[in-house]
Amino acid sequence: MRRRRKLFAAHVFCGESPMTKAKCPKGETARVGYYNRSGDRVFLLTEKQNGDRWFFLYEDQPDGTIKKLGRAKSPVELENKYDVSKKMFA
Repeated sequence: MRRRRKLFAAHVFCGESPMTKAKCPKGETARVGYYNRSGDRVFLLTEKQNGDRWFFLYEDQPDGTIKKLGRAKSPVELENKYDVSKKMFA
């Protein structure tokens, strides 16, 4: 049984959401966008499946680009390592 996430997150897919500022890198699928209370996306979680399953966490920059923070086998590991919940509600 999967654990429920306690973070406020909205699912986004590359190019389909009007709130998406930057596109996800080629070969990766956007899985979750993390938004702050004012509706601005703060983080983007993507997935890449080529043999092994990897998750990547990106941070939205003020100039509209995204900065890669890290990768892991589990999205929860990335959320904990980069304090996603604290930065979303700061």
